[in-house]
Amino acid sequence: YVFSLWQLLGYEPMSMLSKLEEKGVFLEKMFQQDFDPSLKDRIVIFDVDNVLADLDGKLVPFMKEKLGDKPALEPGIHVDIVHGWDFEQYREAKNLFESSGGYRTLEPLYHLYNLFMHLYGANFSIVTYTARPVNVFRKIKHDTVQWFRQYGVMPDVIKFGRDERISYAVQLQSLGKTVVLVDDNETTLVRAETAGIPTIKAERQKMSTLVIDIMKKADEYEQRSQSK
Repeated sequence: YVFSLWQLLGYEPMSMLSKLEEKGVFLEKMFQQDFDPSLKDRIVIFDVDNVLADLDGKLVPFMKEKLGDKPALEPGIHVDIVHGWDFEQYREAKNLFESSGGYRTLEPLYHLYNLFMHLYGANFSIVTYTARPVNVFRKIKHDTVQWFRQYGVMPDVIKFGRDERISYAVQLQSLGKTVVLVDDNETTLVRAETAGIPTIKAERQKMSTLVIDIMKKADEYEQRSQSK
C-alpha cells in the first residue's frame, strides 16, 4: 500500500529505496543512542550551528532574499538583530528555511571526517547538541542525522535542546567522565564554566588548533580532579 501511494505521488523506485534507507539509518541512530550510548571516559560536546555547520553562510543569504539586503549593524549571535530585520518577518522566513530542509544544505566548517577521526584517535566520544526546533518541525531531527551522514561521520550521540546540554555535561561528569564543551554562545559558555565544565569558544579556528585545545582542556581537568 505504501509503495503504491508513493508511486501515485510521483516517486521513482530508486528514490523510494533511498528514502527507506535514510529512514532506516535515522531509526537505527536514535535507537543506538537511547539504548546503547557506550561513551568513552573522554567526551567532547559540540554545538552544531556555526560551530560544525556554517548556518550563517546559508541562512543570511536566504534571509536577504526574503527580507531585503540590509547592511549588518554589528557582529552578534542573533541574525535578525545584526541585520535589523523585523522579528516577526524573520521568524516566518526562518520557519520556511527550517521546514524546507535548509539544515541539510549547510556547508561544514571543518573536514568533518578528519576532525572526528582525530578525536576518536585521542580516545574521545563525540556528542552534538543543537537548539534546532525539533518540536516545531520534526523533520529537523532527520535532516540533522542525514547531514552528518552525507559527510561520512556520525556522532556517538545527537541531542536537541539548549540549556539542557549543561545539565547533560554535569551528569556525565558525575559518572566520572571528562567533558569538554565547544560552543559559540557566550552565555552557554559562562554557565558551563560556572558549573565546572571545561569550555572552548568556537571561533572557526583551525582544526588542528581546535583538536589540541580540546585535548589540553581534558588534560587540565583530569589533573585538577586527581589533585583533589
